[in-house]
Amino acid sequence: MNVSIILYKLTLITFTYYNIIAKKWDKMLSRKNSDKKYDLHQNIKDVKLKAKILEDKAKMKEKELLLSGGAGSNPELGEFVSEMYLDALKAKLSILNTLQEKEYDN
Repeated sequence: MNVSIILYKLTLITFTYYNIIAKKWDKMLSRKNSDKKYDLHQNIKDVKLKAKILEDKAKMKEKELLLSGGAGSNPELGEFVSEMYLDALKAKLSILNTLQEKEYDN
């Protein structure tokens, strides 16, 4: 298979995955409660914490992957680690996007 075709398919998969995951983080950032328990600051702290946990898990899995011979010997684990890193990055991007939108609203 041609490398450019593989990269194109990977881009489409990543874009689709990003749209699904980004909605999860956006929903978490925009949640509100009637007793004012959740405000934007608390939501951002929660998302940052979950992103940090994801990154830590990804680092542990990455070490496991390296010890087991790398992504060549275990491509599923390699893909899983990459998705975890991407998910954590998308959480951080969602925070920036939310803050930017809030800034423009004011």
